[in-house]
Amino acid sequence: MSKLIDVLTLDFVKKVDDAEQLSLPQNNESEKVIRADQLWFQGFTGEGITVGILDSGLDTDPLNPDLPSKIIKKDYSNYPIIDDDVENHITGHGTHVTGSVLGRGILSVDNTGNGGNSYKGVAPSADLVFLKIGNDYTAGASTNAIVNALDAAVNTYNVDVISMSYGSWDIYHDGSSVLEQKVDWCYSQGVPIFLAAGNEGASARHYSGTLFPNGSSEYIKLNINDVQPNSTYLVMNLVWFDGLGVHNNLSIKYSDDSFHELTNIYIYSQTESTKGTESKISLITTAVPSGNSIYYLKVFNNKSYAQKFHLYEHNRDPKVQFENPDPNYTVVSPANATYGFTVGAFTTREDWTYYNGTVSSNNEGINKIANYSSRGPRIDGLQKPDIVAPGSSIISIRDRDVLNSPDIFWIDNDGNMIFQEL
Repeated sequence: MSKLIDVLTLDFVKKVDDAEQLSLPQNNESEKVIRADQLWFQGFTGEGITVGILDSGLDTDPLNPDLPSKIIKKDYSNYPIIDDDVENHITGHGTHVTGSVLGRGILSVDNTGNGGNSYKGVAPSADLVFLKIGNDYTAGASTNAIVNALDAAVNTYNVDVISMSYGSWDIYHDGSSVLEQKVDWCYSQGVPIFLAAGNEGASARHYSGTLFPNGSSEYIKLNINDVQPNSTYLVMNLVWFDGLGVHNNLSIKYSDDSFHELTNIYIYSQTESTKGTESKISLITTAVPSGNSIYYLKVFNNKSYAQKFHLYEHNRDPKVQFENPDPNYTVVSPANATYGFTVGAFTTREDWTYYNGTVSSNNEGINKIANYSSRGPRIDGLQKPDIVAPGSSIISIRDRDVLNSPDIFWIDNDGNMIFQEL
C-alpha cells in the first residue's frame, strides 16, 4: 500500500489502471473496489487526459458508442509501414482492454445484472490514442513495432499516460531488454506506463534452486503432455544473477525418463546482460516423441561458492511443464522495466451471470492474487509487480470483428437476459 501511495503523489501520474490481460466479466464491480466511483463523484473522470493504449487492435467500424467519439488511431504493427486501419480479426483483446480503461458505459446505462451499474472504464471521460501493435496473422507484436509505437505515443501524440498489456519472457528477466529500456525512456520523458505483469504464475514453466559450491541440483523433472508428432522441442534457458563482469560457470545436462544422459544437446554460448545477469540457452536437437513423455534436467555449479539459478522453458510451449514449478520470477518483459508500473491481478468477484442466464464462478475466492498472475521479484531482486488491481472477471466492450457468434462468455447489457450488443 505504501508503494501505491507513493505512486499517487507523483505529479505526472494522472490515473492508475489495471494493465493485466483481461478476460471474463466484471468492470462494474472493479471500479468500486479501487474506489474509482468515488473519484468520479469528485469530478476526476479522466477529462482532459489523453491515454495511449498499445494493443492488438480496436473495433472502431462502425464506431461503438461506448468508445470516445473521436479517436486518434494508427497501425504500427508493420512498422515502418503505418496506416489508419487498427481492426484486428484474430483477437478482441485490444478492444476489451480499451473498454476497461475508458469505456463510456452508454450501452449498459440501465444494467441491473451482475451487481448493477453500467460497465464503465476507470477513466470514462479520457481521450484516446490507440496504436495497434498486434499483427494480422497471430496478433503478436514485434519489438520494432512496440518501440516505435512507444516513441510515437510520447513524441508524436503527446499522451499523458500509456497502458500496454503485451509481453513475453526475454532471456535475462532483469529489466535490461530493448523494450524495457524504452519503457524507462518513456518515464524519463514524464510519461508513466502501466504494464501487465503477465499470465505465467500458473504456467509451470519456471523452476528455481540454489546450488552448493561445486555442487549440483537434484534431478529436475519435466512433464510433457499431449504432444503431436514433430511439434514440440525442449528448449531451456538457464539464468542466474552474479553481478556485472562476473561470469560464474553453471552447466546443464538432460536425461530421459530412465535417467540416461542425452547426447543430442546443443548449448549456446553464455551471455551477460548489462545488469550482470547470465543466460545459457540449451536444447535437444530432435523433437520430443508424440503423446506423453518425461525428461530430467540437472544443473551443475563449477565454482567454489553458492549460486541461485533459474530454469525457464524458452519456447512458450504449455505442453512442457516442471513437476515442481516456482511461480515467482515469472514477470514478463517489458514489465520488468525499472521505471514501468507493473500491475498484477487480484480477484474481486466469485461468480457472474452470462446473457443466457448461466451462472459461472472463478473458484478462486475474492481479494486474492489470481493464480495466473505473474509473480516477482526480478532476477536481480528488484520488487515486481509494483501494484495489483482487479484483473479477473472483467466486463468490457466486445470486439465485433472477432466475437460475432453469441456464446456463454457474452454478458447482457441491461440484466434482462435478452441479448443486446455490448
